[in-house]
Amino acid sequence: MRRVLVIGSETKSKKYESVKWLDLKGKVPTLGDYDDIVFVLPTLTLGVLSIIPIQVIKSKIGKAILNETTFYVLTAPQINAGGHHNYSFLPFNITYINEDGEMFKEIPEDNYFKKVNRWDFCFSYDATYPDTAEIGWDCTPIAVTKHGNLVSFSMRVINLKTYVNPTLSNNMLFFPPQTNVSINDNIENLLNIINPPENKDNLPPFIKELKTPGEAKLLEEVSSNQSVILEKGERNSEIMETLKELDIRKSILSSKGTQLVDAVVKVFKDLDIILEGEEKFEEDKMLLSGKNKIPVEIKGHDKGATEEDLRQAFARKNKAVVEDGVKPKAILIVNAFANLPLEQRGKDFEDSIVSKETGWEVGLLSTRELYKFWEESKKTGKNSLLEKLLNNTGLIKFS
Repeated sequence: MRRVLVIGSETKSKKYESVKWLDLKGKVPTLGDYDDIVFVLPTLTLGVLSIIPIQVIKSKIGKAILNETTFYVLTAPQINAGGHHNYSFLPFNITYINEDGEMFKEIPEDNYFKKVNRWDFCFSYDATYPDTAEIGWDCTPIAVTKHGNLVSFSMRVINLKTYVNPTLSNNMLFFPPQTNVSINDNIENLLNIINPPENKDNLPPFIKELKTPGEAKLLEEVSSNQSVILEKGERNSEIMETLKELDIRKSILSSKGTQLVDAVVKVFKDLDIILEGEEKFEEDKMLLSGKNKIPVEIKGHDKGATEEDLRQAFARKNKAVVEDGVKPKAILIVNAFANLPLEQRGKDFEDSIVSKETGWEVGLLSTRELYKFWEESKKTGKNSLLEKLLNNTGLIKFS
């Protein structure tokens, strides 16, 4: 579980820590002690803004973001007090634009943005730096107005002098208020991005109907045992537990977040490949084989793999430890179009992602291909995945 601090509001869940804006007047917490920090700007009032230590907050953000803390900002209209405004605590300058509208040029399709139907303000960011500058802030748009202004975006520190592993910090992500959603519910929806709730429901029908090797025989045995429950009850329980584990393997084709990560780890274990936890992020794993330690990034989307997925995998490549003859690399595993039946899904990795990978030394493995490796292993005992992961980059295919 990630350690999360919410600044500006109490939360419904006891698993998150929280402080009020006014509490910052007495002491600003050590922000670097947390994995994630959420700033709730809609609850920051003029009176409190004028007395909290803006410069102290800014300094602590600058240190924490360079030490693996990720920040989330729930945005609000700009207010001014005491010579500064409610965005003055940021370690970079963004321009507030008092403009509203409903038409988006670009907006994600995830659950959070399904409840964003308009914007009441937006932003712009000038990324111009002098030629002598070595470090700067990079802005990645997330949701953009029809005129190109920023409704949601991500900021990170980068090395301006290199294209190879330029990222120097974690992200600070800005999210707009959801439309016709209470502030408390909006905060909970934002927290669900940080710690996605596990899906306890059954697999979607289009995945449930897949029959893994040996599953049909187990189901037939359970059915035949129903007439002799007293004698076969223990055996049925054993079979049902096995079927449950098979469903977990299938879920690599439908899940996201920690549920996907856990399922991928189990599939790899079935293939005699160890994935071990690494750093603070659930999706960050290390593949262990002999002396090889290869970073593995695991992502699930309702769309195809993104360039940000590729960048995150590439940023961890320098942590690879390999034997002679094995090139340092990272591996990106993606369950793309997780909400769609398999036959309706598009490309897991678009051509632009595959071409960008060239020279980056990142292996690209979809969960659809991973499932084929696992299925073949169950049917025949053959297991060629590890060899392909160690010896290949770019698209990794079963056949």
